[in-house]
Amino acid sequence: GPNWDSTKPPAEQAFFRDHSAHLKRLRDEGHILMGARYSDVGLLVFSASSADAVDALMRADPSIIAGTFRYEVHSMNTFYPWRMPDESRLAEGSR
Repeated sequence: GPNWDSTKPPAEQAFFRDHSAHLKRLRDEGHILMGARYSDVGLLVFSASSADAVDALMRADPSIIAGTFRYEVHSMNTFYPWRMPDESRLAEGSR
């Protein structure tokens, strides 16, 4: 965001802990289905009725309000349904 301090690592940015707490709350409430890093950008997949609903959730993030982080919302229309792999099969395959 516009107030990102390039002299500090991400975890030392202003409002980083508040940002993490906000995302944890959204995960716990079932809004966030998945999170990942894409290059130097975070990627979140939400379960929501609309892009406006996601926008409202993200606008409430203290780090967004402070200008530390920024975000973009993009609608996604799924043509292959997503499902979580069976973790027991993953564990067997890694042995």
